[in-house]
Amino acid sequence: MLIGLLTSIAGLALSNRLIANQRNVAEAERERADENFQQAREAVDRYFTLVSETTLLDEPSLQPLRKNLIENAVDFYQSWIDRGDATPEVMIELANIRLRLAVLYFRLTSENIAVSEFEKAFDLIDQTL
Repeated sequence: MLIGLLTSIAGLALSNRLIANQRNVAEAERERADENFQQAREAVDRYFTLVSETTLLDEPSLQPLRKNLIENAVDFYQSWIDRGDATPEVMIELANIRLRLAVLYFRLTSENIAVSEFEKAFDLIDQTL
């Protein structure tokens, strides 16, 4: 009887230790994923700022390139929302990018698409409030 009790106690202690280790591993993985996301986001932010503010891309012949680059930034942020990993901060950033994209579409005379982008941006803002 005593051996059974000691075995049970040892089993519970081992089980608790394994659970604690798994929890620590999961927490470390979550922290690593958060860091990777932050690094990716910072890279996209730098890239987007460069694309948005580079006056060379203001040339009419380069507007399609600018549109393509901005659409790639939209895709990056949208993927986080689609996966359910978006924070309000990410959603606001995507809304800002969609507003810039809408302005660009107006410049490219794609007014219907521009209006759609404005609506998507305002929907994102509404979702975060």
